[in-house]
Amino acid sequence: MRLTRRTHLSLALLAAAALYIALTALALQRAATDTGIVYALDDVYIHMALAKNLALHGVWGVTPWETTNASSSPLWVAILTVGFVVGGIAAWLPLLLAGLSSLLVLAVALRCLRAASDDTRFATAIGAIALLSIVVFASLPALTLQGMEHPLHAALMLAAAFAISRLASGGALPSLVGYALLIAALPLLRYESLWLVALGAAVLAMRRRYTLAALTLACGILPIIGFGLWAMTHGQTFLPAAILTKSLGPAWLAHDDLRRLVARFTWHPLQRIWSVPVLLVLWLAACGVLAIRLAQLRQRILASRWLVLLGLFADGTWIHATFATFGWGGRYEAYLIVLGIVGMACWVMQGDERRAIAALLAKPAWRIGGIVVVACLSVAFVYTGGARLWITTRNAIVATEEVRDRDLFVAHFLADAFPQQSVMAMNVGAIAWTGEPHLTDVLALGSPEVLRLFLRGQLDPASLDRIAAAREVKVATIFDAWFAEWTGGPAPWIAVAEIDPQAQRKLNYTLYARTDADARVLAERLKAYRPQPQFRSTIRLLPPFQ
Repeated sequence: MRLTRRTHLSLALLAAAALYIALTALALQRAATDTGIVYALDDVYIHMALAKNLALHGVWGVTPWETTNASSSPLWVAILTVGFVVGGIAAWLPLLLAGLSSLLVLAVALRCLRAASDDTRFATAIGAIALLSIVVFASLPALTLQGMEHPLHAALMLAAAFAISRLASGGALPSLVGYALLIAALPLLRYESLWLVALGAAVLAMRRRYTLAALTLACGILPIIGFGLWAMTHGQTFLPAAILTKSLGPAWLAHDDLRRLVARFTWHPLQRIWSVPVLLVLWLAACGVLAIRLAQLRQRILASRWLVLLGLFADGTWIHATFATFGWGGRYEAYLIVLGIVGMACWVMQGDERRAIAALLAKPAWRIGGIVVVACLSVAFVYTGGARLWITTRNAIVATEEVRDRDLFVAHFLADAFPQQSVMAMNVGAIAWTGEPHLTDVLALGSPEVLRLFLRGQLDPASLDRIAAAREVKVATIFDAWFAEWTGGPAPWIAVAEIDPQAQRKLNYTLYARTDADARVLAERLKAYRPQPQFRSTIRLLPPFQ
């Protein structure tokens, strides 16, 4: 029986899924520890602590003692909570959900590619390459090890951009209710999704589809407003603490002059895109195609479904680079890479689009130049994407050991030696997940009082000392360099011990006490503590507590 091109794309999906499963299994084997599942990021443990407390105590907080707006992904926390309620509190759930979400990315990409394919051999080959590229160049195995919401975000953003491009070109959707739910879910999963809501509404309005534009705006904004108002009624900020401390807060407190303000919207985004080479290659290719076709089509460019998809990717990348960040592990930009790969692949599949570019490059010199540019971009794409897969996966494996021997080690010590007592900490996720301390978060994610000081520009060692005294903090776990950078000075308490996790990255991680009496108690409990054998950390008591 002769296989159809559609069947070939389905086989390409199976090949991509098999590659993803094999690479992820290999990475998991390398990252496996005898403590069970360990994640590469403290953020995962923050999400799990929030979901655990919501499932067990009905409290949206990193501890059961107070409400905290600590997560910038409320929907992910809600999904984890449902999983904990149904299947019990289990550390493997984020890993499972991230794995299923990564497979969903491939399934959504297949749907987009099938819609763009003209069933020629060339289009089928491009679709197969795109699916395999998503696995490798978007680093899906590393994202799975991180156990975060980013694979699901990539899948839903791709589905929403695909739907918007279809509506903009005059098409209809199988279900407007499904479209509305999809748009409503995006910002609650990741707040930076609002750029797609805004751009999608603008494109639909320019195409005079005003009802759909209004629906897109309403579905994207109202859930955020609703969640923000709920948070305010519980004494929290309208936006999550993670957004205020990592993105908007630093920009608000920066007091930029005109030169730095201009750089913030021009040079700084370009620097960020440049820092992710595979994304830079995709963005340059998309911008080149859009510039040429815009010159040829003018406003008619909005009638082309696949050019709209490319435009959403190019504009969205710039907006993200302006207002958000590209962080450790490649997780924040993964959805943009997926969107860029699928957008470019769908455009390349269109014979009329390729012919339009070829007509512009009719002269031999232009044609040779175009071939050289395409060849250089292709080589750069493969090289930078492969390097990204290697680096992100290696970092995720190394980070699991670091989290185990540093964050989880200290978390277990605090849960055993200071159960449900007042603790001040940085990297609060593992501590909150492992035990139920009365927690004060130096980085403001889990402590509204600290967040308010930060937003007023009044967060310093003295103000934290006053909070520690008021809350009768017994022990503080501090990264000394980060603390000084964050607050403007050293920790003002009594240094009792240093934790050495034997990790590749050396950080000064110190246990402090606020009073002499607390310091003696901490030292005695550290001497008496017998950690589980799987931890490779050592405790070095500082003078005079040896």
